Amino acid sequence: MPQQDFDPQETSVSAWMPGLDTSPVARTLGFEILEVGEGYCKARFPVQEEFKRFPGEVVQGGFLAAMLDSTMAVAIISVLEPGQTHYSIELKTNYFRPATRGWLLAEAQVIHKGARTVFAEATLSTEDGRLVAKASTTSLIAPQE
Repeated sequence: MPQQDFDPQETSVSAWMPGLDTSPVARTLGFEILEVGEGYCKARFPVQEEFKRFPGEVVQGGFLAAMLDSTMAVAIISVLEPGQTHYSIELKTNYFRPATRGWLLAEAQVIHKGARTVFAEATLSTEDGRLVAKASTTSLIAPQE
């Protein structure tokens, strides 16, 4: 059984990852959850000038990876048992096109949850549906401290 009951209307980051909405990472990325369900998260992120390598250029890849990683984290948390947390042990990101403006949409899905690890995948697209990047992660399931 997952940690909590899902309210598909709930978009507050703190509802799915307590404390994350006060996290410097979430604030910096502009993390906005659009939809969440068991093993699934859809979010959006604004393209900000601070994310670009140089003014007016493209978003630096590390920001794109962080957007994907954050979205996968919410999807993973949704399938954990009470008292469990997770730690990333692997993150792989592929980039397909530059991101330059507007909003980026991320969708993450848990593919497999075992007793000790969980595997998820995510995509990041432009507002008009063009694929920007794709990522996968393996996380270690651990007791919450």
